[in-house]
Amino acid sequence: MKQQGLLKNNLIIIFCLISFFNCASSQIKQNTININKIVDSYINFYSKNKTGFNSKERYLMLSISENLENKKTNIHILDNCYDCPGVINNKMLVVSYNDYKIVIATNLTNQEEFIFKNFKNISKQNLFSVPPYQENITYNNPRTWRFEYDAVGKLIFFCNSVLPELEETKKALHIDNSVIDCDPRK
Repeated sequence: MKQQGLLKNNLIIIFCLISFFNCASSQIKQNTININKIVDSYINFYSKNKTGFNSKERYLMLSISENLENKKTNIHILDNCYDCPGVINNKMLVVSYNDYKIVIATNLTNQEEFIFKNFKNISKQNLFSVPPYQENITYNNPRTWRFEYDAVGKLIFFCNSVLPELEETKKALHIDNSVIDCDPRK
């Protein structure tokens, strides 16, 4: 009789543990990448630190790519001026967010579904043209932030291509030292 009670209690505990782990794992899988936070942080960081960084002179480029083999997602964000050479084509999606036009390029098959699910308070806009790149001209590389997320949406790598700004950027984004960065001095 006592063994039946212990067995019943153990089964209840096992059931509760299984339910807890199923719930926890489904929460991890539902973890989404917060594109708003990335874009807001980029806008806030550069609008405070750089003159001429405003929605009248600059547009943002957002690249979102997914590596199907290792289930990692890469996001790059950079800015460009409307009068500067660039690449905008009909495979890209243009949205408006906080007065900025954002040109989004992805390799995702469900591009618009992913964007509108993970990027809130945006509205779709028309494509616009910028001066084309020319093969015979050398251009300065624009500043770029790169984020890499693992299969469950955890940030595992961050880089600001302007290395003197890297530590300041990580601090502003609250990125701890467990996240790998692109500092060659490490």
